[in-house]
This record gives sequence, structure tokens and C-alpha cells, in this order.
Amino acid sequence: MPVESYHENADRKQNPDQDLSQQILGLMLKRFRFIVGISQNTVALIAGTDPSYLSDIERGQSKISMSKLQEICLALDIEESHLLELCRLIQQSAEFEHPERLQ
Repeated sequence: MPVESYHENADRKQNPDQDLSQQILGLMLKRFRFIVGISQNTVALIAGTDPSYLSDIERGQSKISMSKLQEICLALDIEESHLLELCRLIQQSAEFEHPERLQ
């Protein structure tokens, strides 16, 4: 599988008003990566992407395709459906606790 270059993903960058769900997804991917104990470089290599792009995803600064999310989840040995459900619950909690931040 060819490795995507960072420049091929440059158009996926978001504006400064980053989407909350993208931030949550990135944070959860980073936390799972820490739990598993592997580096960004290793995950990127397994997932066939650039480490800089993975870093942007983890910081909520790049959008991610479903196919790339599947590959990253496979690299982390986590179920994509479980990750997405966890992200959904966290976002609901954030919206409930701090609705003023979402205006």
C-alpha cells in the first residue's frame, strides 16, 4: 500500500474554527495510541500514511476519510465502531455540559 504524502493531505486542513467532533476523534486516537504504546511513526507506517498527517489528525487539524480511519484503527487494534461510539458520547457530554462553547 503506498504511503500518502503530507502534501496530498494538505487540502484536508480545516479552518481555525475546528469541528468539535474532529478534535474529539483526534484526541481519542492519540490516547489509544499512548495506551497501546506505539509511536506516531509506527501507526503511520502501518496505516500507510504520513506521520505529519497523523499528527494533524490527532490535533484535530485535519479531516480523515473513513478508509484512513479504518486503517489507523487497525494499526491500533481497536474497533472503529467502538471508537466512534465513544467519540459520540464524549461530544454529547460536551454539548450538554457546555452548550455556550458550541455557539
